[in-house]
Amino acid sequence: MLMEGQDNPDLNHKRITFGSYALAYSGTDKKINSRSTPSIALSESNQTGGNFFLSLQSGQKLHSNRWEELPFDEDVIEKVHSLAHSLKQPLLKNGNVIFGIY
Repeated sequence: MLMEGQDNPDLNHKRITFGSYALAYSGTDKKINSRSTPSIALSESNQTGGNFFLSLQSGQKLHSNRWEELPFDEDVIEKVHSLAHSLKQPLLKNGNVIFGIY
């Protein structure tokens, strides 16, 4: 709270860590698996549990209030590498990982 200048976090809301793999719910159907998008968590979007994600299908930023966090597997890692290559992202610069603002 002191470092970021934000209110105390509401622990009643689900949270996800930056870089985590998840199926982000993005539709109006009540079944999460039928309208979910494989995604990488980016950042919180609001104080009520919303998050921004990077879609592994389109490479676009999306917003979701519901998601299911899953473990990484080799297919997910390969998809992230493929997206980075297609966007011509450098792997490292001066030995450090590069983070961008989307």
